[in-house]
Amino acid sequence: MNCEAIAERNVVELYAEGKLDGAEAEAFEQHFFECEACYQALQDDAAIRAALASIAPDETRRPAPSNAAWNPWWLLAAAMLVLGLGLVLWLAPWAGTPSDHVLVAASEVEAPPYEPRTLRSVTGEGEIAFQKAMVAYQEGDLGTAIPGLEDAVALDETLDKALFYLGASYLLENQPEEAIDSLSRVVAMEDSPYLEWAHFYRAKAHLRLGDLDAALADLSEVISVGGELQTRAEEVLEQISD
Repeated sequence: MNCEAIAERNVVELYAEGKLDGAEAEAFEQHFFECEACYQALQDDAAIRAALASIAPDETRRPAPSNAAWNPWWLLAAAMLVLGLGLVLWLAPWAGTPSDHVLVAASEVEAPPYEPRTLRSVTGEGEIAFQKAMVAYQEGDLGTAIPGLEDAVALDETLDKALFYLGASYLLENQPEEAIDSLSRVVAMEDSPYLEWAHFYRAKAHLRLGDLDAALADLSEVISVGGELQTRAEEVLEQISD
């Protein structure tokens, strides 16, 4: 599901009205958790519905006609209120401080870059498995890359680069808990060249789960290092502090 298809089919309205089937609703949720524009459109729709519903109390202060229970406006206001509450429940897993859409936007990630080594420098079963998996990773085929990286880690638990790219791949596939587990193993290797990157991507995973304190701790570690990710970490910190 993409933005163009969502606009053409009025998916935002259909979702808010509960008219999407289970598969379509799940697909749209997966999309708007990763698309700030569509998430904002959903928020705007909810705001409009809430504004309409808020007019109802003023209307009810007027003398009610004998058939007030069947007043179309009263029914519309009640329906809008129910829909607004339903939307809050749908978005509850992303509730937190700062606002939900800020956390969603701050948790967005890009695939970390990778420079392959020459075949002559590849030795060891874990390293060979890692290189094979990274071919799929570079092609954007995470469905193939993740099992390959899992095999590489199984063959060599000290292969920090395999653990890092496995964690990043999990996060790209929206599996933040698995990402945290893998990236934490890199963080435990205090002399790893991937330490800064592991902290940064683990912060993103914590944000994806709404764990603001853990995310702030990782971002602080990245900033304290003063390395290549310092500016990006500061930008995320500013984003969630506004």
